[in-house]
Amino acid sequence: MALGELFRRIFSDDPAEARIAAPSGRDPGSTAPVDVDDFSQQLNRLLLQQRSILSGNIHLVGLSKIRERLGDEWPRIADRAQDVAQKVIQRMCRPTDVYTRYDDLSFIIIFSDLTVDQAQLRCHEIGEEIGRRLLGENFAAEANDVSTGVFESDGSLVFSAVDKEELIQRLTGSAANATTAEQPVAELEAGAPDFSFAQIDRAKALASMEVMYRPMWNLRHKVIANYFATVGAVNVFGDRLWDTALRREYEGVLSTAEFDIFIARRALRDMAANVAQGQKILLGWPIHFETLASRTGRLAYLDLCRTIPDAVRQLLVLELDGMPEGTPQSRLLEIIAVIKPFCRGQNVRVPWMFRNFGQMTGAGLNGVGFDLAATPRGDAERIRILNEFAAAAGKVGLRYYVHGLNTRAQALAALAAGYEWINGDAVNRLTDLPGKMARFNVEDLYRGL
Repeated sequence: MALGELFRRIFSDDPAEARIAAPSGRDPGSTAPVDVDDFSQQLNRLLLQQRSILSGNIHLVGLSKIRERLGDEWPRIADRAQDVAQKVIQRMCRPTDVYTRYDDLSFIIIFSDLTVDQAQLRCHEIGEEIGRRLLGENFAAEANDVSTGVFESDGSLVFSAVDKEELIQRLTGSAANATTAEQPVAELEAGAPDFSFAQIDRAKALASMEVMYRPMWNLRHKVIANYFATVGAVNVFGDRLWDTALRREYEGVLSTAEFDIFIARRALRDMAANVAQGQKILLGWPIHFETLASRTGRLAYLDLCRTIPDAVRQLLVLELDGMPEGTPQSRLLEIIAVIKPFCRGQNVRVPWMFRNFGQMTGAGLNGVGFDLAATPRGDAERIRILNEFAAAAGKVGLRYYVHGLNTRAQALAALAAGYEWINGDAVNRLTDLPGKMARFNVEDLYRGL
């Protein structure tokens, strides 16, 4: 089935056509290297989640202008260009967005929860980042090739180019006040706000960030006795991003070590009041593997750790995040040894599909965990993931925990599966400061805390 027919059926007013089955094969006349089966399943999943996918939400990011500028060099780097484009799109899209390569020179993207204007602007950011990586900073804007698909009355899908200057004028409301072509373009650009995170500087990025705390429920002792620090910021689209999503957004602006040091400094400052009052709550925060693996990042981080008072070290349970797949046990032990003198215990966060737990035995870890918010949506699927992760980690004798539970069903499933600690909206909302130790039982899940 060709993409045009696929879209026509998915967006049909006929409910019988709107929930299509994955096609058995591709249109023999199509040369588009797209996995139609997978693409249709992703689109159907968005529809089942009642996402808004309408005419005007289908966008095309192209490489044709890059090919024109490269000329005879294009055949030599075509594969690399497509690889770069896919990585940029993956980084700048959310897990709920749908995207696929359409042909040798274009990619289709459908954003699950952006307006048409916001989606077009995001596509321009994607196009410029691709151009920046392939052509350099000076030619990034010239390489932009963004179109939006609209269904005509006859059911055909027509793509129209989107001009970034006109888009920014429309978003800022300046188009109505502009003095047409007589106004110099430079003045329009100077007066337009900077919508692109790619252009934000380090100082602005740091100023935008805040650290908040997730209360963690100790399921064995039925108490909230520790808090986990997490960093967030609001992007130009009004979306609040946390943790890994924010790191991706600020990639190239802040280093991994700068993120980790920012969190640690703020958490230590906020913890000071609790320590002064004699409160014995535990505090955790993430440290990325890359920070400790690089000499520069490790030295900067250890300089900060050496300032931590002994009374605070006894309350810290630090989480190693971002460990590369296939890391040898010897390397993991080496990294753990670096932070061990500065905290009470160490955890390791891994991707939800991680199963190589054998390498973690004997490392002296408090536990191994993952972020449920990064998994496919739906209680049934997430409960299955919770159970499988628990079974795999428990099989080798590791204690395990999970971040990001957002329903009572997930919390109860984690309790039944033997998790040590859990957090998320199902337990309690984020707090501005680390709180006090408090008893927390199953009944508390139903009190809307």
